Amino acid sequence: MLQSSISSAASSFSPGSAVNGAMAFRIRPNQPLPATQPEPIEARAISSVPAATAAPAATAAPSPMHKQPAVVVRLFDKFSVAINGMAISPCSSYAGWSMLAYMLAHPRVGTPVDVLESIFWPDANTHAARNNRNVAMSHLRQSLRVITEQPIIEHRSGKYSFTRDCDLYTDVQEFEQHLNTARWLEANHRTDEAMLCYESALSLYEDDFLVDELYQDWVLRKRDELRAMYVGALDRLSRFYFERGSYSACIEAGHHILARDRWREDVHCLVMRSYARQNQLCFALKQYRDCIEALRQEFNMAPSAETLQLHEQLLRRESV
Repeated sequence: MLQSSISSAASSFSPGSAVNGAMAFRIRPNQPLPATQPEPIEARAISSVPAATAAPAATAAPSPMHKQPAVVVRLFDKFSVAINGMAISPCSSYAGWSMLAYMLAHPRVGTPVDVLESIFWPDANTHAARNNRNVAMSHLRQSLRVITEQPIIEHRSGKYSFTRDCDLYTDVQEFEQHLNTARWLEANHRTDEAMLCYESALSLYEDDFLVDELYQDWVLRKRDELRAMYVGALDRLSRFYFERGSYSACIEAGHHILARDRWREDVHCLVMRSYARQNQLCFALKQYRDCIEALRQEFNMAPSAETLQLHEQLLRRESV
């Protein structure tokens, strides 16, 4: 059951709650997905963040060393890993720590060892790359054993994977799952629920993927992929808010898109219309000037005929 109608999104939305330019939504963040949803992305779907459970009164709580490993991973913003509530210090091997980040960013299937070798030691010969990978993995496993003796990573059939009894949560996987569900709901004409899932997805996007990793090619590719998904979700929400008359929320979402893609003429126009419908003509005209400047700087081009027509309508104070 929806807790409130989407038509109240503008009042529920938290303007100005951005974190480093990201849209920090606070509308029912991370709420459970709707009861009817598509099949899991994989049979071994990553679970939600494990909830703490109280130990029976007659026995002492089990030692963290003996709990089923509950691994919580943050890949948006800076990389962090906690096992059973205890944060892991970065591995003494930078390569080992980076290998862990790569495997956690692609947790659905095992990671072939030759893929890791080609990513992290592309210029090494086969023997050297294998040796480097073994050393890095050894350092990584030592870091994990500081928290738990139970295995987290296993090596089988030429692949590294996370053990099946490892209760694994990553914010990126949760983000992708919410977007996957939102698209399915939208395709099935369940728009209100779809928009809630888009909002839940965006609440997870604290900042870009692994912001402290600037030069690894695989990180850049994944960051661009996730950023495009983030902007796409913002785009869907901004238009949804506009259609429902939630103009303040539409403006906020639009500005977050423009913070990433300032050349988006269609978004500038949507924001201009939203300002106009709130009788804020001065802000609508300023948005037009921002649009002209962005197009000039990015592409050295003038706005389209549609944008020029919208500007004329605003000057004549016509309904837009």
